[in-house]
Amino acid sequence: LITVVGAAMVIGPMLGGELAARVGFGAPFAASAVLSLLGFIFALLRLPEYLPPEKRAARPAGAGANAGLRDFAALLSKSPSLSWYIAASALAHFGLGAYGSVQAFWAREALNWGARDLGRFMSFTGVGMIVAQGFMLPWLRKAARAHEGCLAQSCLILNAAKVGAYALAPHGGWVYAFTVLGVAGSCGNTVLRSLLSSCASEKQQGLLSGGTSAVTTAAQMLGAVVGSQVLAAALRRGAPSGVPMLLSALAFGLAAACIARASAVAAAVAERRRHAEAAAAKKSDDAEAGMPSEAVGM
Repeated sequence: LITVVGAAMVIGPMLGGELAARVGFGAPFAASAVLSLLGFIFALLRLPEYLPPEKRAARPAGAGANAGLRDFAALLSKSPSLSWYIAASALAHFGLGAYGSVQAFWAREALNWGARDLGRFMSFTGVGMIVAQGFMLPWLRKAARAHEGCLAQSCLILNAAKVGAYALAPHGGWVYAFTVLGVAGSCGNTVLRSLLSSCASEKQQGLLSGGTSAVTTAAQMLGAVVGSQVLAAALRRGAPSGVPMLLSALAFGLAAACIARASAVAAAVAERRRHAEAAAAKKSDDAEAGMPSEAVGM
């Protein structure tokens, strides 16, 4: 799925840049509206429900959004690590929103890029996403083995370094170089989604997916608002236009810290479970040792 999104990111920005340069700045928005409408119609008519009925969680008729929120909160309370993974995902999407909302303005102010330059760069980013998801991710997962948390952390830290480096780039060539060096960071959200899925049963996957999507969408919208306001304030006060990039880098760094915390919580829970099982086994052995010999032989 991410590879398909990457392919769309290769074609779309190039077409958008050409439309803006040849027709006008309103043309890409009109084309996007038409394509979005076609996508909505196709999804309405042809897109099936991905979760079969037997794997869906039962819900009483008439249960509304409040029931969904209660179920989602109950799911969070059952898995100590899940809340931290969702916080990491929210922070990562906040960082994406803060960066994505100001990317065009930052490129114009800091790099003197036009519509075509930005379109080419976004297409280049799409190629990097395809390479990362299609070729690098399977190898990275194999190398990480059972340490998906460490892999997600590494990807998020790489994203933080890449976006932070954008803020310091003296010209466009450096931005391309930083994108190449940080291409593996595109795997972060995919690995994080895998970690989230591992915290819920099959029947809870729909609830988890819906709740997580709501949280991350809200976080990305908030990131877009905050990022644009930070850029506006920076330009008014004569500060560097890359300040929102530093904000985005901070969000990615905090997301990595949340995953580290989730791993620590999971390890502590596993350790407590082992101690409890060992204590129960010892108690059982002591009880058997203390029984009369006739009872033991029965």
